Amino acid sequence: MEAEIRRGESMQAVERKQEATAGNADSQRTRVIGRRIVASNVVMLELVPIDGTPVAAFSAGAHIELLLEAGARQYSLFNAPHERDVYRIAVRREEDGRGGSAEVFDRLVEGDTLSVRGPFNHFSMAADSGEAVLIAGGIGITPILAMAEQCRTDGTTFELHYAGRGRQHMAFAEQLLGDDWQAQSRLYAPDLDGPGQLDVAQVIPEPAAGKHLYVCGPAGLIEAVQVAARDKGWPESRVHFERFGADAPQPADGDQPFELEIASSGQRIVVGAQETAADALARAGVVIPTSCGSGVCGSCCTRIKEGTPDHRDLYFSPEEQARGDQFTPCCSRAVTAVLVLDL
Repeated sequence: MEAEIRRGESMQAVERKQEATAGNADSQRTRVIGRRIVASNVVMLELVPIDGTPVAAFSAGAHIELLLEAGARQYSLFNAPHERDVYRIAVRREEDGRGGSAEVFDRLVEGDTLSVRGPFNHFSMAADSGEAVLIAGGIGITPILAMAEQCRTDGTTFELHYAGRGRQHMAFAEQLLGDDWQAQSRLYAPDLDGPGQLDVAQVIPEPAAGKHLYVCGPAGLIEAVQVAARDKGWPESRVHFERFGADAPQPADGDQPFELEIASSGQRIVVGAQETAADALARAGVVIPTSCGSGVCGSCCTRIKEGTPDHRDLYFSPEEQARGDQFTPCCSRAVTAVLVLDL
């Protein structure tokens, strides 16, 4: 959901609207204390609570949600989880995005304040992880770097593979090419020494007890890793992924209107063939938190009491989709004429 700035509206009013739109009752005001360009079109920000308290505890793979004028946007934390004095995020400016990354890159400077929610984690490391294979593409390095930092802290064996279009586009390349990281890290780009392209079939090892595989980046990379891991006999439960940059949902041929029923009130809401369930809910005054708008992040997950959803997300596993007890209204629809929502 976007918070529109009307003529004469105060910034405080905008912030209140943003928080209400995000369904946010527990946001925290933070200040930007550091800003640095870390790659072409990638900015790193350091955020601290303005009340001087430590940041909330988080685990590797976590993200925070920034409440921006463009709406709520989620960005992964890349710093080590034991660092409780600051949140560190890196944001790539998307030329064809929905405005959030451009706002962060172009407008936020040291001294600015903004509200954040979280941390949240849908991409956490397995509790039984005895060894980790970490694979990143592009800005997907952010949660992967936090995982590598966690492994270093815990003394867990790991290897990190990071692919990019070129060294100038790869955030934290200098750090990962340094002496402290060289033993565990391999970078792949046409202008770097060594293999110019990441061959996932070659770098993914045979599965072993306690070994887990983590990947974050473009859809093509994730799909290649999934295929290669499956071919080598990796159990799906040991292959973990997080997608960035999924396309916004588009109406499909044959989409039909359906109804949503709010279980607590009995209210019925028609979802048109050309609109999303989230938009229909908002039109009827039922606001749920949304962020990615494409079924990737899980912010809008809503439980279903009756009916069968038509899953179009990338968030739920096939097993979770098969249960049919929740769905992502930002992109998914219904197979049955009515979905009764646990709202």
